[in-house]
Amino acid sequence: MTDPLLARLPNAVARQSWLDPAASWMAARANRALHSPKFLALAQGKWLGHPVHPALTDLPIGFWTSAFMLDIAGGHRAAPAARRLIGWGNLSAVPTAIAGFADAKELGHDDRRIAVTHAALNIGGLAAYVVSYFARRGPGRKAAIASSFIGAALLTVSAHLGGHLALGSTEADAEF
Repeated sequence: MTDPLLARLPNAVARQSWLDPAASWMAARANRALHSPKFLALAQGKWLGHPVHPALTDLPIGFWTSAFMLDIAGGHRAAPAARRLIGWGNLSAVPTAIAGFADAKELGHDDRRIAVTHAALNIGGLAAYVVSYFARRGPGRKAAIASSFIGAALLTVSAHLGGHLALGSTEADAEF
């Protein structure tokens, strides 16, 4: 039996040498931005005893998923709450990204290719949610919801790649 597409995706991305310039650029920016040992230790979660990025991802994901549920089940009356949740998700994505950037600083060659793809998908997802946030100010509720769904799709694939970076894969994963 062949593995599902998402199960093969991280290894396929890791083999894409054309990602090397972007991965090198990201690593250089991480080294420059996170040169302070104290800030790097904070962003990596040394104070917590393990990386803080995976835990921080719960914030934007939780806010955006809650907005998704309000969009589906809440109707027009829930629109202001959904917009606020999108806004909180957008804001909480910033420290989450900084922590991920700090973790990417120490990745090996192939994992940097996965990380730069993860980051690009996150940027695209966040951009979709920013569009959704501003579209919710006017009469464009359908466009705002569509933009949120696009963001959720991009971030779902990104989360799969991020999970691979955080946890790796095992033979059990392939059998599952």
